[in-house]
Amino acid sequence: MIYNAPVKDMMFLIDEWIGIDTLNSLPGYEEFDKDILEAVLEEAGKFCSTEVLPINRDGDEHGAVFADGAVTTPPGFKNVYQRFIENGWTSIDAEPGHGGQGLPKLVSFLIDEMLGATNLAFKLYAELSHGAYHLLAVCASEEIRAQYLPKMVEGVWSGTMCLTEPHCGSDLGMLTTKASPNNDGSYDISGTKIFITSGDHDLTENILHLVIARIDGAADGSRGISLFLVPKLLVNDESGARGDDVTLTGKGFQDGTTATIWLDVDADGTRDTGEITLASALVGSDDTFSVTVIVSNPPFSPGKGSGETADTALTTGTSNTWNAIDGQNNTLHCRSSDFTCPRFSLSDDIAVTPSSASIGDTVQIKATDFASGASLTSVTIGGIIVTGLPTVTMTTQGDATFNITIPNGVPSGTQEIKVFIGSGSDDAKMVISGADLSLTPDTNLVPNQTITVIGRGYSLGGGAKISGTTTDTSSILIDGSSIGLKASGGATTNKINEGNSITIDNGGNWSASIVLPINNTTVTPGTHELKITDDGGREGVGVLVIAPRTIILSPAESRVGTVVTVTGTGFPGDNTKTGAASTPSISIRYTVAGTAQTVATLTPDASGNILGTFTVPLNTAIPSTNSVTAEFNYRPTGDSVDIVSTTGSTHRIPRATVTIDPSEGPTGTTVSIIGQGFKTFSTVSALNIGDVDVRPAPVPSTDSEGSFTATILVPQLNTGSQSVTATVSNTVATDTFTVLSVAATATPAPVAASQAPADALAALISNNDNLQRVWHFDPSQQSVAPDFGWFLYDPRPVFAAANSVDEIAGGKFYWINVREAQTAILGGVSRSLFAGWNPVTW
Repeated sequence: MIYNAPVKDMMFLIDEWIGIDTLNSLPGYEEFDKDILEAVLEEAGKFCSTEVLPINRDGDEHGAVFADGAVTTPPGFKNVYQRFIENGWTSIDAEPGHGGQGLPKLVSFLIDEMLGATNLAFKLYAELSHGAYHLLAVCASEEIRAQYLPKMVEGVWSGTMCLTEPHCGSDLGMLTTKASPNNDGSYDISGTKIFITSGDHDLTENILHLVIARIDGAADGSRGISLFLVPKLLVNDESGARGDDVTLTGKGFQDGTTATIWLDVDADGTRDTGEITLASALVGSDDTFSVTVIVSNPPFSPGKGSGETADTALTTGTSNTWNAIDGQNNTLHCRSSDFTCPRFSLSDDIAVTPSSASIGDTVQIKATDFASGASLTSVTIGGIIVTGLPTVTMTTQGDATFNITIPNGVPSGTQEIKVFIGSGSDDAKMVISGADLSLTPDTNLVPNQTITVIGRGYSLGGGAKISGTTTDTSSILIDGSSIGLKASGGATTNKINEGNSITIDNGGNWSASIVLPINNTTVTPGTHELKITDDGGREGVGVLVIAPRTIILSPAESRVGTVVTVTGTGFPGDNTKTGAASTPSISIRYTVAGTAQTVATLTPDASGNILGTFTVPLNTAIPSTNSVTAEFNYRPTGDSVDIVSTTGSTHRIPRATVTIDPSEGPTGTTVSIIGQGFKTFSTVSALNIGDVDVRPAPVPSTDSEGSFTATILVPQLNTGSQSVTATVSNTVATDTFTVLSVAATATPAPVAASQAPADALAALISNNDNLQRVWHFDPSQQSVAPDFGWFLYDPRPVFAAANSVDEIAGGKFYWINVREAQTAILGGVSRSLFAGWNPVTW
């Protein structure tokens, strides 16, 4: 038989279809990548083809055997399963806190596919363990998780699911398995379950059954179902340290007699001379007993027994095997094929004194219950290897006490200290206090600003320096970057202590000034890490808080041509200290129709603040919302390209308006038309009521605020609503005037005496025949032919016969057309006429 795992196909699905980025974007999988996935799948394929596939036929031909109350798996299954757990295949997607590898569950699904393709029967032994683990990891108490999950991840304990019963089928609400509560919080489970995959076998030391049952008195149906953890072996802790309480529960012993519990050293079921009695207990009427023992060394030996491997305890006589015998000599036969006596593993342990220390401090480690005669091999703190370890060998009881020095490079905070002795290891937590940095100021900082830094807890002795030479190991980094500062082995910079070395005194203290460089890090607002390492390798960490960069416009809304004040914060500061860069100028850019134009250039002060004004460009659309940016260029150290830093805001141009007052009246009403929000110092190109241009002479223009005012007489228009429209430089604003059919009741203006047209208009006629034509409309005659209310006067002789205006009368309205603008006394009033038609009330 041959099996080639479809690794390439699986990689294609993950890499091209799902996406590795999708997986490592999930919490906890950030370091997962394509290389890890491919390596795991390749190894899984090899294991399945070389180990699991060859025993597939044995499973078919021999099967599992039940005899003498025990189940034996097919030939080869137990050996392959041992290698299965040794290679870590039971821990693929389990949590690292339980001893797992923490890979995505998708990886375990792919491995399951390989196992199912090569040996489905073998796969099923681990199948339900996987589900049982995840169920307990989510739903169990912290105590249960701590006690059971590491063993399941290790693979030495397995799990099952006990669901259905002979009469139930898939309707689990019909189950009759009963759970009766005990005084200690446990339950007695009674009932019958069927179809229990891997319900019993010889592959693991213990089997954990997840059993659904109904607690006495619970509701009928599925609502009354509860889930219980029922281990095959009932030692409450399979492992522990000195001083722990361990409870042993025995069942099937003779009630009313005393059960004696002892360490069955050779696991032969016989109380031999010298074997230690642990406790005794009265067997209850239910044929059970329970005892609690405090762990000590002796009688317990480190591990399951000194020098013991998985199965050697039965022959070496060094096992931490528990056994019991009652008053009728009922005992457990640990070497029988149908039962394994519970064995306790005395865990190795370390204690660290004191629990907190600084880099360079000496701490004491007390190691207990490691293998007798084992040697100290290594110690790590926060992943950093401790050098200069003493030579340490464990005593007969597996104990030793020794000192170590906290090395440079250990990060500050709570760190794990891990001690490796022989083949064992244990860890503890301790708080590491690294060197300390004090920054003044430490908030609202800006690029190019000088700060004072005080260091404490650096290398002692007065010999260490920072930036002493171009090849020393000191460094000054911001967010891990040395741009503008100094890397280990890099060149010195005058931004640090004005170009001078920083010397650390005998107590590990120093003080210096540092100019913050202008680079991609320091122009980014927020919290940044300042890490300073001396040439002895001692590092300290401080926090820089770079101020946000802002600009504020006042007012944020104004007309074109108006002056706006701009204030800003967080820009590179003006600094004359040695090492400071030239202060970059700040360009204020106003964008109109997609094109930015510089409207001001400002220089920040020492605190990085800017203040200035600009004029809103005259070509800005009305209305509009426009981008205003404050920009400066900088070139990070070692780069050849300038980078533009931009901070933005918006400025709004309001809509232009025109209003007419009063807003209604008859023809001839004197009204004021006021325009606002137009371009400044611009001529009113059109001013209409209805379709009549009513611009007075001279034609009005807008002032410095973009406003104008015109006083005019409402021309002869049809009654009803008429639009009032003002146009200035292509900007249009409108209002409405209502023409009434009745005369206004206001006090009439003085009426001039009637005159013949030639006399009344003589000032215009005599001015080189400037008068062109006059029209008059009489509403009372608009139904009378042939003129229908319209009457003409044209001073040219050729029109004499057509003239129908007999007199210019006071109080009447006339349209007067002149060739050129002229100011003249007409009807006793000085009139300013512009070239073209002029509305005039006599």
